[in-house]
This record gives sequence, C-alpha cells and structure tokens, in this order.
Amino acid sequence: MKTLCILLCAVALASAAEAQTSLRGSADSMKKQNSQADREGLTRIKDDSMLERFKKNKYLVPIAEIDGLVIDPRLDEKYRWLRPWANWFLADMAGLHFTAFKRPLQINSAVRTIARQAELRKINGNASANSAHPTGSVLDITKANLLAGQILWMRRYLLLMERLGKIEATEEHEQIVFHLMVFKNYPR
Repeated sequence: MKTLCILLCAVALASAAEAQTSLRGSADSMKKQNSQADREGLTRIKDDSMLERFKKNKYLVPIAEIDGLVIDPRLDEKYRWLRPWANWFLADMAGLHFTAFKRPLQINSAVRTIARQAELRKINGNASANSAHPTGSVLDITKANLLAGQILWMRRYLLLMERLGKIEATEEHEQIVFHLMVFKNYPR
C-alpha cells in the first residue's frame, strides 16, 4: 500500500507538458522498442500457427478481464493476448485508473502476427513494418472515450513508468491511442 501511495504521488507531481514531450512518437521510440525486444530475447510471432503455439505454451496469456478494462469489440479474439508482464501492467494501470475515475480504459490492440502487421500496413498508414506488436509486449489504449483529466492522468502515469524503465510509450494522434511496450522487468 505504501508503494502504491508513493506511486500515485509521483504521478500527480509529473508535469503534463513534460509528459506530452516525452510521449511524442518517433523513429527513436520504435528503435527503442525493438532494441528492448532483442535484449529481452523476445520472438516475433510470424503467423497464426506460431501464435497458437505461444498461447498453448503460456508465453501469451488472455487479456485480463477486470472492472476497469474493456476490450474493443473489433479486436479479433485470437489477438486478445499479451505476454504475462504486459498483462500485469495493463491490469494494474486499468485498476488504478478505475479507482481514480470510475471509468474503464479500452484496449484496442495487443499481440499481432508479422503476417497480420503486413495486412494492416495495406490499410493503415500508421502501421509500421518495424512494429513490436508481434512480440506480444505491446498494446494500444484508446483515448477516444477519455475525458481531459483521464488523458492527463494517463500521460503522467506513462511518463512515470518510462522514467522507472518499465515501458516505452508514445501518444499517437492519427490512431488516437497510447501505444506502449511493457518491459519484462515490470514487477508483479
């Protein structure tokens, strides 16, 4: 509980302007995500058969079903999976957010196969060939249904987690999401 209080105080003290600057998307951010994935030895999931093997072997877990989180109904069920540490982070963040605002966060994207990423690139100019989504450690949270105070809270929280070396996050504007990669060192 003491750790949670310290964390919430630190979130409250983070500067919103600083958060916006730090969360600005860039080629460097994508490089950081891929370099981190390489350091952590994360495999990029190539296709549906590899995706199913990762699920069966519990390298991926289903997205947590909690009060503070909803899954975009457009997200195909086979892609509603994450690495365990990314799922823990998501559940913790959604729980804290729900406690503060009594409104859930919505996850729009989680694991993708390399094949799915290639399909998305044909219809979505924002989808990169170098995306780290195929590692299962990356997720997108929509901003579309968040109020200004919730967006500010998210910026501050994500900035704090970046400073602690737990994530790499960007605030996208074309897709209206917070895009984040959760590192293996995220504690449970």
